[in-house]
Amino acid sequence: MPTYEYECNRCHVRFERRQSMKDEPLKECPECGGDVQRMVSGGSG
Repeated sequence: MPTYEYECNRCHVRFERRQSMKDEPLKECPECGGDVQRMVSGGSG
């Protein structure tokens, strides 16, 4: 399963989550409940 990096638009905390490619992107920050955006990151290898 790939690991995706997210950033909160409100509190700017960054966090990672392992999700299936079929899963919908997360929408809520676990810290403040604000909207999050999935970040573009490099793959391994």
